Amino acid sequence: MRYPVFYRNIAENTLKTAIKSIQYLNNLTGVTPRNVTLVFYLPEKKMGGIYALGFVLGEDVNAGGKGPIYLNLALTRYAPGYMETTIIHELVHVYLGIVGVEANDATRWFHEGMAQYLSIKIAEAIGINVSEYKNDMYNSSKALYYYTGGKFGFIQKWPSDDVSEQEAYLASFYIIANISDSHGGLSYAQRVFSELRKHPVSTSSDIVIVLSQAAGRNLAPFFRSLGFSNIQDWSPTPSAGNTVTTKDTPTLSSYMSLIVALGLSLLIFLVVYYGNFEINQKLKMGIFEML
Repeated sequence: MRYPVFYRNIAENTLKTAIKSIQYLNNLTGVTPRNVTLVFYLPEKKMGGIYALGFVLGEDVNAGGKGPIYLNLALTRYAPGYMETTIIHELVHVYLGIVGVEANDATRWFHEGMAQYLSIKIAEAIGINVSEYKNDMYNSSKALYYYTGGKFGFIQKWPSDDVSEQEAYLASFYIIANISDSHGGLSYAQRVFSELRKHPVSTSSDIVIVLSQAAGRNLAPFFRSLGFSNIQDWSPTPSAGNTVTTKDTPTLSSYMSLIVALGLSLLIFLVVYYGNFEINQKLKMGIFEML
């Protein structure tokens, strides 16, 4: 771990949150990243200013969750909970990439909805107080639902303008939170990842099939009521049945056993200036930003 001395507390707290989150996500998802690198960058305008709290390059997600996680240095000035949920949010993108969820305009709503939902639930599970942030997300997403009449079909192709994109984040969270909270919360998320390991997805219809399999019921009508189109119905096959075997809510293993058993290396770089041309070019190819 390398960082200037005066950023020691920030680096150590970031490392602590990342380790706990990775331990939890390893158990939840059934997969393990070989390496996780966190890079802080200055909140320059070309990097999204103070509003883009973090991102993972889309091409890195499509390469199986490889590549670094970029964190906005401005997070150190945000209210408690924002740094931690951003770290978890971006880690979820990495894990979704590992299980084969493509990063494209058709799947981004699922990426963002899962990342936002799990960032709150996992933060709570590892002892981080995110009650204010959680209430804001639930209340804002419900308000958007009533304002739009629940017509969220526009997120099937991720919007590019700033206003619509902010609404897309809320709509994505509303959908995933609504389904997950109705089917077991984190235990449901665990079943979703179990299905994703068997059925990689690249379209909204693929995603709805996986969500239905994990729920044990057809969720296609729910998505069609939200304005989604070309969504295939799901019904259990005789061999699969309606029963979904789940594990207990995952618990944290020790830090040392994680390092020894999984060979995971975590490296945190603190970048005080980021002007690399190659990264700027990559940013144009696909970014997952934190709401």
